Amino acid sequence: MAGNSVCYASTADLAMLGLPDNVLKKVDAPTIQRHLEIASGTIDSYLRSQYKLPIKQDATTGLYPPELVTACIYLASYSIMQFIGYNPNSADSRFEDRFHDMVGNSAVSGSKGWLDRVASGAVSLDLDSDQTSGTNEGAPRVNSQPERGWNLDALSRPNTKYV
Repeated sequence: MAGNSVCYASTADLAMLGLPDNVLKKVDAPTIQRHLEIASGTIDSYLRSQYKLPIKQDATTGLYPPELVTACIYLASYSIMQFIGYNPNSADSRFEDRFHDMVGNSAVSGSKGWLDRVASGAVSLDLDSDQTSGTNEGAPRVNSQPERGWNLDALSRPNTKYV
């Protein structure tokens, strides 16, 4: 993975909490790992506005917050299911439901997923304070041309004629 990216869930997490063995046997290990990495990158795109990235593992347990592991598993599970030909209109919609729990459902007006709520600050992760975003972190970088001869003092004086 490029940059400061991390992977919030492992293949073992996915096997334990996400996909049944019969599905995982249809996909090779590097492909599963790539789906987990992409899911983690998607999560980071939501976290970036509220937290310093990369999110650090707990110093005591060595684990990521369980809600990030779950989000990664749900996103990767749905992605892997699509990869092997899952039909979202089938009777078992739990993979799609979990996916929409995380990112919302564009077919439902106003639908917000858990990641949307984290990005807006409505939901927060239980992290050390040094991982919350500073004032300018996550803000857009703005560049401009050098001053163009504007006289700001003249513009702020009342009854000044501008020519």
